[in-house]
Amino acid sequence: MWGRLLDLLYPPACVSCGRPGAQVCVQCVGRFRPLRPPLCSRCGGPLGPRPSPTTRVPPDSVRLCQACRVRPPAFDRAWSLFVYEGPLRDAIWAFKYGGHRVLGRMLGQLMAESVPTQATAGLTAVVPVPLHPSRLVTRGFNQAALLARPIATRLQLPLLAHAVRRVRHEHSQATLDVRARRSAVRGAFGRGGEAMSGNVLLVDDVFSTGATVNACAAVLRASGAARVVVLTLARAALVGKSERESPERPRA
Repeated sequence: MWGRLLDLLYPPACVSCGRPGAQVCVQCVGRFRPLRPPLCSRCGGPLGPRPSPTTRVPPDSVRLCQACRVRPPAFDRAWSLFVYEGPLRDAIWAFKYGGHRVLGRMLGQLMAESVPTQATAGLTAVVPVPLHPSRLVTRGFNQAALLARPIATRLQLPLLAHAVRRVRHEHSQATLDVRARRSAVRGAFGRGGEAMSGNVLLVDDVFSTGATVNACAAVLRASGAARVVVLTLARAALVGKSERESPERPRA
C-alpha cells in the first residue's frame, strides 16, 4: 500500500533510460537480449569455435564447451536467460546495489515465466545462492532469494533458502580471472540446516565464470541432492582468456 502511495506522489522512472512510469520500462525490457544457440549442453554458455576435424573429441562431448570438457562442473545443467548487458545490466545493478528492491519481484517474475521446460523436469525444490550474514545485513536482502521466490511459487515447489550457507565472506571478484575466482569461493559455502534430496533448481542473478554456482552445487550434491540444475537471470560476457568481465561493476 505504501509503495503504491509513493508511486503516486513520486512516479518511478526507468533505471536504465529514465523514462517515467515504471522501474524498468517496456521499451527497455524489450531490449533484454536472450542467449542464442549454439550453447554448451552443460554450462549453457557459448560453444565457441568447433573442434577441428583432426581433433579427437568423444561424440558426446561435441556440444560441450572447452571448459566443460576439461573440467566438468558439479552441476548437471545451467541455463541463463539473457545476456548481461544494456538495460538488464542497469536493472540488476539498481536492484542489487541501488536499493531498488522492488525490482526483485519484477525480475523474478520474468524468470518464472521464462524457465525452460527442460529445466523443470523432475524438480523437487528451489534453492537460492546464499549471501554471507555480514553482506545480508549491509544489503538488507538476498537478491537470489527474491528472484527465486516467484519461481518456486510458479513451479509449486518448496523454497529452501537455508539449504546452503555462506561460511566465508570473500571480497569482490571483479578483477579476478577464472582460476582466482575458483580459489576465492573454495570453502566459502557449507551445508545448511535443511535436508536435501531429489532434483534441485539453484537460482542466482548472474552467471559469470560459474565459480559460485559450481561451489554451491558441490555442497548440494554432498548434502544429498541427486541432480542440480542452475538458473540465472543473465550471463556475463566473458572477455578474453582471463574472462574478467564482471557483474560487480556498473556499465560505463
